[in-house]
Amino acid sequence: MTSEKSLLEPAWKKFEKQDLDGTILLAEQFKEDANTSVKREANKLIALAKFRQLKFSEAEKIFNELAQGSENSDDWFNVVTSAALNKNVDLSKIAFDNAVHFYQIHQTKGNLGIPFMAFYYILALRDVKEYERAFEQFGLLRDIYASVSITDSHFLYIRGIPSFETAITEAKIIFENNPKESVIALFTYLTKKVDEYGAKFIEEYMTTLKL
Repeated sequence: MTSEKSLLEPAWKKFEKQDLDGTILLAEQFKEDANTSVKREANKLIALAKFRQLKFSEAEKIFNELAQGSENSDDWFNVVTSAALNKNVDLSKIAFDNAVHFYQIHQTKGNLGIPFMAFYYILALRDVKEYERAFEQFGLLRDIYASVSITDSHFLYIRGIPSFETAITEAKIIFENNPKESVIALFTYLTKKVDEYGAKFIEEYMTTLKL
């Protein structure tokens, strides 16, 4: 039997070359295929192309349909980002919780880990100006950094954790749009938990926020 990989290889090549219209045109030939695996892969590819085209509503709909009944954390995380950028924040939170849940159960090799899921979700919320939700979500990263304490970028990278400095600096507008006392409390807590380098970085960074 011909695999979904070989059938959809031309469409994947179009996708890799950023020919998104071409990707969708080829993949749509298989979106109702009798082979469930082929059908699923085709629809996933269409959704990915729609996402790249910034058609978040269309991407969200397809990704959400694909995630139903799935225990693959990546399937749910596709819903997280597309729903967040479509400003469907309640769905994005449900999907994020599902993504974390299934990752904790299965920890499928090659799937995006929880720290990076949290980071990318924060960025998506930031991009649609959901600053309060993004700040709440940053609490998960705060706890991760506090638990490992070491803030060396290489140490974090090999453990699947975003750079400490990058996570904080990318969230600047989030911190600027949340209550000052809450932001100070977050950084005060982190300063006590991370290493000397991280504490010094926070101290200097807080001056840029005028805290």
